Amino acid sequence: MHEYCKEDTVEFVAERIERRLAETKADIEARIAAMETRLTWRLFAFWIGQAAFLRIGESLSG
Repeated sequence: MHEYCKEDTVEFVAERIERRLAETKADIEARIAAMETRLTWRLFAFWIGQAAFLRIGESLSG
Protein backbone atom coordinates (compact mmCIF):
# COMPACT_ATOMS: atom_id res chain seq x y z
CA MET A 1 0.00 0.00 0.00
CA HIS A 2 2.90 2.30 0.67
CA GLU A 3 4.08 2.04 -2.96
CA TYR A 4 0.59 2.90 -4.20
CA CYS A 5 0.60 6.08 -2.12
CA LYS A 6 4.06 6.94 -3.47
CA GLU A 7 2.93 6.46 -7.08
CA ASP A 8 -0.19 8.47 -6.37
CA THR A 9 1.96 11.31 -5.03
CA VAL A 10 4.24 11.20 -8.05
CA GLU A 11 1.24 11.27 -10.38
CA PHE A 12 -0.25 14.15 -8.40
CA VAL A 13 2.99 16.14 -8.63
CA ALA A 14 3.29 15.35 -12.35
CA GLU A 15 -0.28 16.57 -12.94
CA ARG A 16 0.45 19.78 -11.02
CA ILE A 17 3.58 20.35 -13.10
CA GLU A 18 1.66 19.71 -16.34
CA ARG A 19 -1.09 22.14 -15.29
CA ARG A 20 1.46 24.77 -14.36
CA LEU A 21 3.30 24.34 -17.67
CA ALA A 22 0.02 24.68 -19.58
CA GLU A 23 -0.82 27.86 -17.65
CA THR A 24 2.67 29.25 -18.25
CA LYS A 25 2.42 28.44 -21.97
CA ALA A 26 -0.95 30.17 -22.21
CA ASP A 27 0.45 33.21 -20.36
CA ILE A 28 3.46 33.41 -22.69
CA GLU A 29 1.25 33.07 -25.77
CA ALA A 30 -1.03 35.86 -24.48
CA ARG A 31 1.95 38.14 -23.85
CA ILE A 32 3.34 37.47 -27.33
CA ALA A 33 -0.04 38.22 -28.90
CA ALA A 34 -0.26 41.50 -26.97
CA MET A 35 3.26 42.46 -28.05
CA GLU A 36 2.45 41.65 -31.67
CA THR A 37 -0.66 43.82 -31.48
CA ARG A 38 1.27 46.76 -30.02
CA LEU A 39 4.02 46.35 -32.59
CA THR A 40 1.48 46.23 -35.43
CA TRP A 41 -0.18 49.47 -34.27
CA ARG A 42 3.19 51.17 -33.79
CA LEU A 43 4.31 50.19 -37.28
CA PHE A 44 0.98 51.37 -38.69
CA ALA A 45 1.31 54.72 -36.89
CA PHE A 46 4.89 55.06 -38.15
CA TRP A 47 3.77 54.32 -41.70
CA ILE A 48 0.97 56.91 -41.47
CA GLY A 49 3.44 59.43 -40.04
CA GLN A 50 5.91 58.80 -42.84
CA ALA A 51 3.19 59.16 -45.49
CA ALA A 52 2.06 62.45 -43.94
CA PHE A 53 5.65 63.69 -43.68
CA LEU A 54 6.35 62.87 -47.32
CA ARG A 55 3.13 64.52 -48.43
CA ILE A 56 4.02 67.70 -46.52
CA GLY A 57 7.47 67.63 -48.06
CA GLU A 58 5.99 67.32 -51.55
CA SER A 59 3.62 70.23 -50.98
CA LEU A 60 6.44 72.46 -49.72
CA SER A 61 8.75 71.67 -52.63
CA GLY A 62 6.25 71.87 -55.41
